[in-house]
Amino acid sequence: MLFFTVEKLKARLDEIRAAAIRATRPIDHVMTCPAPGAPPDNAMAPAPPRDDPAWRPLRPGEHWGGDPHDPERPAERLPWGMPVDGGHNHWLRAPIRIPDEWRGRQVMVRLHWEGHGQASVEGIAYLDGRTLAGIDEPHPAVLLPESAHEGQHDLLIRCYAPYAHPFGGLELQLRDETIGRLAVTLYAVLEAIGTYRDSDPEKHALLDRINRAYNLLDLRDGWQSESFAISAGAALTFLRETLTANLEPGQRPTILATGHAHMDVAWLWPLWRTHQKVAHTVATTLHLMERYPEYHFSMSQPQTYAFLKQDDPELYERLRQRVAEGRFEPVGAMWLEPDCNVTSGESLVRQVIHGMRFFDDEFGPIDHVVWLPDVFGYSAALPQIMKLAGIQCFMTTKISWNQFNRMPCDTFRWRGIDGSEVLAHFVTATADPPRPDPTQAQFYTYNGDMTPAQVYGTWNHYRQKAVNDEVLYIYGYGDGGGGPTEEMLELARVMADLPGFPVVRPGRIEQYFQRLRNRTWHNPQVPTWVGELYLEYHRGTYTSQARVKHNNRQAELLLREAEWLNAWAVTSGGPDRQEELDTAWRSVLLNQFHDILPGSSVSLVYVESERQFAAVRAAAGEV
Repeated sequence: MLFFTVEKLKARLDEIRAAAIRATRPIDHVMTCPAPGAPPDNAMAPAPPRDDPAWRPLRPGEHWGGDPHDPERPAERLPWGMPVDGGHNHWLRAPIRIPDEWRGRQVMVRLHWEGHGQASVEGIAYLDGRTLAGIDEPHPAVLLPESAHEGQHDLLIRCYAPYAHPFGGLELQLRDETIGRLAVTLYAVLEAIGTYRDSDPEKHALLDRINRAYNLLDLRDGWQSESFAISAGAALTFLRETLTANLEPGQRPTILATGHAHMDVAWLWPLWRTHQKVAHTVATTLHLMERYPEYHFSMSQPQTYAFLKQDDPELYERLRQRVAEGRFEPVGAMWLEPDCNVTSGESLVRQVIHGMRFFDDEFGPIDHVVWLPDVFGYSAALPQIMKLAGIQCFMTTKISWNQFNRMPCDTFRWRGIDGSEVLAHFVTATADPPRPDPTQAQFYTYNGDMTPAQVYGTWNHYRQKAVNDEVLYIYGYGDGGGGPTEEMLELARVMADLPGFPVVRPGRIEQYFQRLRNRTWHNPQVPTWVGELYLEYHRGTYTSQARVKHNNRQAELLLREAEWLNAWAVTSGGPDRQEELDTAWRSVLLNQFHDILPGSSVSLVYVESERQFAAVRAAAGEV
């Protein structure tokens, strides 16, 4: 009985999801043009004027994107679909007018394209000149604001379109929010059922409730009928009432969930693409915050904030407003998430100085955490540097990727070379079952998908349950940014009320680590790890791309000597050139990113890195 009920409901989920789109209308009079100039200069440049002759009509099925100078030439591809030349930028423009009968309801703009992964389109939608939201593979549609429901409006989309491919079209979609939420709720409960044991009463109670909810659906006239839409509302109300009716107030572990979008400042893409990725990620985040008041999002790396401040001041100011509200959280203490193996101790100090200075200047005092989820190992000097900077907590997930030896703990005191200790915490997000063999890698992730299986796995894997019943969970598409989707936020709402399931609640990372430290620091059951956190993986860190390693060390030494000379000149009445040297240092810090300095990025990254290090040498030489 259990098997057939679950299979029946899973088979219907896609149909319920599809039924949430009640109608579609193609958007006509779409125009396109290549972004003037060439990357990196055109990465965040404004669109050409409406009367520019470069604009041309674009109809579904016609090719667009790719190299504007030779659109017929097949692009060379690297592994993962990344174009060898870095890709190309294009614009789409169209007038939109919402049908009168759709006004006051949820209306979305959907962009259709071919390609996946690094071959996919990424974009930023602007409505009447104002940044609206990001568009990417996980976020293909954008909900239009109420202000768009009257009159005609100008839709503009900045598109990274690396390859020429047939245009799939732009369309307006009318969405029934209730049906969409019913689909998410059914999915969440079905997934949660799979985490319970057969002997758990919650499992059978939940199965009964979703089966009864499904039986309320009126399918006599089909999925698109009005009777189905009405019955979906009744089914959703039933589910919401019954899920919380017998919710026991007893002790349940807490999952502190914060949206995140890990941003590789360079990796399979050059730096100019990161400028776009930051803007489209922040735009998507702020757009979702307008509809989900409980939504908290964290973004690390002051370097990415500096990019946005330069590229889109209006969007950056909106970000600052959300920071002031406490919902958009700058996290981390370093300028970016650097390599911690080849980078010198002095550079690690500069990472902290420049990172903390930027965040404190832009957003006020912050209780900093060293936030390095994806770095390929951690020097034993870090606890000492952190302690001297007044930083008490450290976070990663990467050590779970060890090839041979799994770390024995997830929350622990980390003791450095000089005996300094800080609190370290590993995010344990995974949907996989715990592996009994301690030599097998577990591969925890910093790109959580907010599925019940993964949320439950985050608590199930955590090994300091005896001293801590609240674990951190970071979710959202990452590496290339993107962040959480609307469905993830809806899933979080459902999982807050599931009986016998960890309590999922949004919150701030800063406050989480304050509570974690208060709860664990003086507990004798908390273990201590002494020395380096060595990653048994990515061992090419010390050898790959030797040129960038040479440039980095040369720049570190040149800047040291230049600062000595500058200090001597100032004491002798000469001009202070420290501001120029700080600019040069930030260029060095940028190139210490954990996919640049270790040598794990594509070749375009190292072409640009060579230019930047040459500029650093010139700046140091002038001083």
